[in-house]
Amino acid sequence: MEGRPALGWAFAIPVALLLLGAMPAHAERACAPWPGEFDPLPTVSDADPLRARWARLRAEQLAARAEELEPQDPVEANRLWQRVLCLDPGSASAHTGIERSRPAVVLRARPPRARPVVRAERPDPPAPPR
Repeated sequence: MEGRPALGWAFAIPVALLLLGAMPAHAERACAPWPGEFDPLPTVSDADPLRARWARLRAEQLAARAEELEPQDPVEANRLWQRVLCLDPGSASAHTGIERSRPAVVLRARPPRARPVVRAERPDPPAPPR
């Protein structure tokens, strides 16, 4: 029974960190201001009307560029769509753009290898020594 408390902690610690907000560090880094942008990065619902308008215009600009890039550079388009989502978290077009430009993982089956030929008959065992 000594192993059970350790197993409980293995699940409790990540859940506690998630609830405390310590785990979404990737989202914070993704929404860090780029050079030339406001710090902290505003959103379209910012209390300051100037910052909210800037976020709306910047989101529109990045969305237009992402749509242009999708056919030839989906990875960069996905990065821009992620940025649009930072500026406008409720943007339905950003969510669909992220799904459209998400890198696809293709698993291909290997062609079957030729199996060795197995003979149906067995060779005679060697004769005993004389």
